[in-house]
Amino acid sequence: MKEKNLYQRLKPEHKKSLTKAYKGRKYSHNALINTLKDKYYFTSVSYGDAFNIMNSCDLDFLGDAFKTQY
Repeated sequence: MKEKNLYQRLKPEHKKSLTKAYKGRKYSHNALINTLKDKYYFTSVSYGDAFNIMNSCDLDFLGDAFKTQY
């Protein structure tokens, strides 16, 4: 079974939060989504991207943004 990338594991409510937070900034939104599609572990996400996700989704821990069972 192939492992899912972080974007595939991102919880639906957080996908919506990111879309809303990046409304009007399509390039930045696409760059963040592409980063998540390229990564498989949240520990490999850069500090800046992690901060943006946590801030947009109102999270204290980046790992909470992702489904644990896949």
